[in-house]
Amino acid sequence: DAICDKKKSDNGRISLSKRYPNVHPIILKALKMIENEYFTSMNQKDIANNLGISPEYFSGLFSKNIGESFVHFLRNYRIEIAKSLYLNSDIPREEVPFKVGFVDEKYYNRVFKNTTGMSVGEYIRENRR
Repeated sequence: DAICDKKKSDNGRISLSKRYPNVHPIILKALKMIENEYFTSMNQKDIANNLGISPEYFSGLFSKNIGESFVHFLRNYRIEIAKSLYLNSDIPREEVPFKVGFVDEKYYNRVFKNTTGMSVGEYIRENRR
């Protein structure tokens, strides 16, 4: 059920506020939004609007504070959570891309391979104990 799924996804969550403790308060809010909503179709414009700032200002602030673009950061964060779900949950492998906010499985598989250097199957074989 949905509550059980949510609990399992929480297990895969990586605390961004702990990883980036000294960022601008606006970016800290954005990181919390990413943590809580990474599985939705969020984008830079939506976050900037929610924070009451322009997408351009948000983009510059995010890059300056985090050291990479918002899009790149979100994609990598989603892949990190997916890796955790493959190893620590019983969510079916084919559902994981959709649980972490991707809408296209082929694109997800390409991003996963580019990010980790291996396919999903290879990753699971190499890391599952």
